[in-house]
Formats: sequence, structure tokens, C-alpha cells
Amino acid sequence: MAKTQKKTASVAGSLSVILTLIICGALLIGVIAWAAVTKSANSMRNVIAMKVGEYEISGAEFEYQYNNAILTFRQDYEDILPYLGVDFDKDLGTQMYTDDMSWKDYFINSAVNALSEQYFLISAANEAGFELTEAQKDSAVAEMESLKSILNAYGIGLESYIQSTYGKNAKFADLKEYSIKNALAYNYFNNYIDSINIDEDMINEYYEVNKDDLETVAFHSYQFAYTVPSNVEEGDESYKDAAKAKAEAALAAITDEESIKDAIFAQLTDDEITQIEEDFETYSEDVYKASVSTDIANWLFDSSRKEGDKTVIEANGGFFVLYFVDRAQDDYETVNVRHILLRTSDVENIYTEDGVFDTDATAEAQEAADAEVYAKAEAVLNEWLAGDKTEESFAALANEKSEDTAEGGLYTQVTKGMMASEFDKWIFDESRKAGDYEIVKTDSYGYHIMYYCGTDVPAWHLEVIENIQEEEYNEYISELKVKYDVITYDDVMNRVD
Repeated sequence: MAKTQKKTASVAGSLSVILTLIICGALLIGVIAWAAVTKSANSMRNVIAMKVGEYEISGAEFEYQYNNAILTFRQDYEDILPYLGVDFDKDLGTQMYTDDMSWKDYFINSAVNALSEQYFLISAANEAGFELTEAQKDSAVAEMESLKSILNAYGIGLESYIQSTYGKNAKFADLKEYSIKNALAYNYFNNYIDSINIDEDMINEYYEVNKDDLETVAFHSYQFAYTVPSNVEEGDESYKDAAKAKAEAALAAITDEESIKDAIFAQLTDDEITQIEEDFETYSEDVYKASVSTDIANWLFDSSRKEGDKTVIEANGGFFVLYFVDRAQDDYETVNVRHILLRTSDVENIYTEDGVFDTDATAEAQEAADAEVYAKAEAVLNEWLAGDKTEESFAALANEKSEDTAEGGLYTQVTKGMMASEFDKWIFDESRKAGDYEIVKTDSYGYHIMYYCGTDVPAWHLEVIENIQEEEYNEYISELKVKYDVITYDDVMNRVD
């Protein structure tokens, strides 16, 4: 959701994401070789890949960050990987990200940027005398320690997995060390963010200056596309005429929102209508200026725009019929919520004696496993209900029972879409009120015993704060970049695999 929260994840080198990526690497990506990898005689552990200020970063640590960048990328773009033109089963150095950069170079640069930012923060933290508490250290190490039991549950060798995922020079002790470093950068980052003083005058002033980027629009649109002939003569744009005429005819026929579909269909053939009718939709809402092409954005976000305005604009290989509906700010209130998470896990597939996957038996086993976790969730909820049923007692129980790491199970200033869909639907139910509780199941995690605390600042208010924080932080990082020199050694970095 928030830009500063996204920044936190990158600064921390995926502090809270490391374990998630490990699990995703093992369970979702499904292409990593699990056999142990023989250590190179010329170990990356004994060479320096980078220097940031007074810190020397070994080839092994750089290789870890390089592979972590790949895992993060694969998780973030899992649904569209086939369209990105990169095959992770082949040499990344021979596949081009751009005309001048290979995919290997792309991930090397990602690792350089991540390590540079992390060590800028570590350097600044040390100079300021900022240290992790013992609880913060324990939390970072505990997260890594839990890796052992997770891999063991799936029959995966610890060191074999680490080496095949993070490089042949990686060791479990390294991950623990990196986690401590990540925790220091992460907590110092949060300390810096918390030190930025933002008052209401700053928020309102920022909003007025940047309202085009903060507000959203709702509108209808339909494109009448044209095809550029292969042998078109320079200056000849007659191939656009038919599409333009249809768009203008449709525009003239539109009198209100209800007339839009008929106006557009009147310009299409029966075959064209048949192809699109089932999924036909022209309405878009909550659209930011940056997400549409420049000419369309300038029209939609013109300060004089009012409901019912309509026009035709050429963009992206066609003529768009546009009908303006509304412009608004994200004024819904964010939410504070506590939860106690009891995770569910997938059961092993069950096969018949003939070796055929038994769908029904596997589904029944999964239902039984889920029911067992649900029964535990009910027992925890009943334990709370048997007490004073306060938010404080719920928080204490969350610290004791929850499989999530959030202190007291608390998430504050939650925005729409930030949580899993089922979680999100429950907390943003219009009937929700402070003190509500329920067990909610999410496909991604398991059973959540929910406790609704109440609402917080409006979403737009939060976005402004986060934008100001991000701008201040970026300026701070720029200052640290000047203060702490970064030196890279290409011959070492290029040895990563």
C-alpha cells in the first residue's frame, strides 16, 4: 500500500520477506535444484565485491543479495513472467533486458542498489549510536531459525537448499548474520521515518500542490482502433479515417451513461459485437493520472472537467471515446485491526494404487487438516471470550498464540487491498464496528481470529504523509550516498551465478 512501507521492504533486504521468499522459492517457483552444490575452490567468501564507506562486502554476501533479487523479482512478477522475455533456466548473461543490458546485469545492479542502501543506513545507524534491542535481534534470528523446521517438513536439506537458492558459497550462518544486518537497517529506517515531523499545514499544502497525482477519476472509455498499413506513404494518415469517423459518430450519439453501450454498438458489425458483448465494459474508477496516456490524462484531470463531459482523443493506435463521471480523493477511513493467525498448510497429494492422483481423497484430507486448524482457532477464540473480552487481553493472546509476528497482532492504518482479499472484505465491511470479532479464513494464510479496533486517518491523508516521508527519505539517502563512497569490483560481481 504505502510507499514508505514498500521502501521498508527494500531497505530491510526483505527482513519480513526473506522467509516468505524461501517458502515461495521452495513451494511456488518449483524450478530450483535441491541437490547439494559443490563448493568452488576459488570461493566468493574470500574476495571483496563491494565497499560502502568503511564496510567491505564479500562476494558471498553479494551473491546472496543477487539471488535474493532474483527470487523477489520472480515472486513479484510470477503471473507475467512468460511475457517478460527471461528464462531463469538459462544463462541470464546471454538474455537481454535492454539493448545494452543483460538480465544478469539487471540483477547485479539490483543487488548493488540494495546493498548500497542497506549499508548507508547501517553506517548512519552506527555513527548515531543506534543499536538493536535484544528483542529485535532475537526476532530477526528466530525468523531464520524457523527455516529449519519448514524445510524439514518438506524433506529439504537445509544447507543444500541455501546453496542452491543463494549461491554455492552461502551458509545458514550467513542468513542469520544478514538478517541481523537487515534488522539494523530496517529499524534505523523506521527510526528516521518516525523522526520526520509532519503537521496538518504541511499535509494540506502538499495535497493542494499534488492533487492531480493524489486524486482519482471515474470515466467511461472505448477505443476504435486502426491498423497502420505496411506500405503507407509518409504523411498519409487516411487509414485512420474509418476509426475516427466511428468514434465521432458514437460520441454524438451519447447523451448519458446509459446510452454509451448502444452508441458504441451502433458503430460495430454483428461479428464484432458477438466477440465483445459478453465481457463488454467501458467503466473505470479509482484511476490515477499516471496510469493513463498523457493526452487522455490531461483531459480527465483538467480542473474544469465536470460530469457528462465527453470527447474523442487519439492515443495508443486508436480513437478513444471518453465520458467523464467523477473526480474524487481517497476519503475512506483506514482501519486498525488485530488478528491471531493460525496457519493452514497443504497436505501431500494422495494417489491410488495405480499411481493416479486421487482428487477426492486429497480434498478430503485437506478438509480434515483445515478443520483441525479451525478447531484450534475456535478454542483460542473461546479462551478470549471466557475472559474480559477486551482489546488488551486479545493483544496478549495474540502474542502468545499467533503465528504472525505483528506485536499484539496489530495492523494500523490498513488501506483497501493491503491485506488478503477475505481479510480485506471483513475489515472494510460497512457494518463493521469497534469490538467486532470473527474467525476469517484466507486462502493464502489460514484462519484469522479477527478483532476490529476502529478507523484511523483517511486514505488520502495517509498517502500524503507517506509521500512526504518518502521524499524526505530519498533526500536523506542522497546525502548518505555522497558521504559514504560506493566502490564495486566488476570482476567479482560478474562471477555470481
